[in-house]
Amino acid sequence: MAAQSNSIEYIPIALLLLFALEYNDANLLIVHLFGLLLITGRIIHAKGILSEAMKIRVLGMHITIYTIIGLAITNFIYLPYEKLLKL
Repeated sequence: MAAQSNSIEYIPIALLLLFALEYNDANLLIVHLFGLLLITGRIIHAKGILSEAMKIRVLGMHITIYTIIGLAITNFIYLPYEKLLKL
């Protein structure tokens, strides 16, 4: 149960950031790499919870949070500033 409840906290914001990155016309390879990192981090974290191996769990948490931070920064890079200035 803990593995699912932990996913509820991180996956929605990561998916919104992935959507925003794609909407901002980022390179699709970058979008897919971030998606792969997110899935990898969540799988490693879940395996760490189920096996009670704290080092594996922490590795999964780090991959997930660094992916979310990277998505936020990359969204600022690909933000269409010229469209915002016309508003």
